[in-house]
Amino acid sequence: MPKPSPRGSLMRNLGRFVGHIVGAVRSDPTGAPGPTILRDHAEQGTRVDDSGRTLVLRRRVIEEVEVRDTPRDA
Repeated sequence: MPKPSPRGSLMRNLGRFVGHIVGAVRSDPTGAPGPTILRDHAEQGTRVDDSGRTLVLRRRVIEEVEVRDTPRDA
């Protein structure tokens, strides 16, 4: 029995190739759009606490919109 190739046999590679083609045909060409970021705002400030340590305070707000298709009642 011949030793298998580390890259796989011809039939395995052919099956993978056909599987990729079939997957591409069945997939949604528009893709599933993710959320759209409308605004990304960050604030930063520093303060010194009672023991003399410097504190860095950050606040970050991200506003995003995600559009989902809802099923219509027939």
